[in-house]
Amino acid sequence: MIKNVLFPVRDDHDLDWAMSFVKSLHQREPVRVHLLSVRTPLDGHVRMFFRNEQISGFYREDGEAALRPVRDALERPGVSCVSHVAVGNSAAVIAEYARK
Repeated sequence: MIKNVLFPVRDDHDLDWAMSFVKSLHQREPVRVHLLSVRTPLDGHVRMFFRNEQISGFYREDGEAALRPVRDALERPGVSCVSHVAVGNSAAVIAEYARK
């Protein structure tokens, strides 16, 4: 049975230690890593100048850009990754994804 690991990724933090830990965990037993990037919601003043589709695209592109280097580094040695981009309060979103 493959275990799931939730790996929240923040742009402003050094993730080398976490990637190293996940790689070593994967060497002991197969794990599927769920990479999660939580984007801070744009305030109403910014939102009034863009369509919802544009804002959703911005969140998705920005989140994927944050996840890409981590995903690439984990997939090279064969660690399976699933990417998720969410918008909201980081702590609440991470807790919700962990429950799922």
